[in-house]
Amino acid sequence: MDEMDAPLGGGGRVRLTPAQLRVLEQLATGATSATIASRLFVSTATVRSHIAALHKRFQVHGTMPLVVAAIVVGLLTNDSLPLQLTGLAEFDLHDLEG
Repeated sequence: MDEMDAPLGGGGRVRLTPAQLRVLEQLATGATSATIASRLFVSTATVRSHIAALHKRFQVHGTMPLVVAAIVVGLLTNDSLPLQLTGLAEFDLHDLEG
């Protein structure tokens, strides 16, 4: 099973399976677990399992923090985001410092 790899804060890295990345991309569109399950031809329990694993890997709670974390590490880009979130992929968290 191939994994996607991206840097994570604190010098760590986050590794996602292709299935986890597909679920993450669907979450970024605002899809529910049931909708994601239908689109990916898996059970809702499988989707929920992937979401739980994503929360653990990114060390966040909730869908929006998960999506933002994925944008920050470069796993999601404007091409994979719904219109209302485009532009976040270029957002620099360092702009908030200061």
